[in-house]
Amino acid sequence: MEYEKLKEELYIGHEFEFIYKGKTYSITKEVGGGRGFIEAFKPNTEQLFASEEELLTNLKIDGKFIHEMCMDMKDITRF
Repeated sequence: MEYEKLKEELYIGHEFEFIYKGKTYSITKEVGGGRGFIEAFKPNTEQLFASEEELLTNLKIDGKFIHEMCMDMKDITRF
């Protein structure tokens, strides 16, 4: 997925599940605002972000920011 498309869909309220390097991750909306990020099936990996912008600016997986890994995300599901 292109970064700009992901960014646009986050701002309109979509949530995502995707596979990156063989692991499943989720980006969710949090009650009261903000965004959550978690590696599926791995307890205690949730990260909370105050906004979409904070998530897009600070989220890293394996040392890469989200804009660097967008094109390598697989099986993206929007909900």
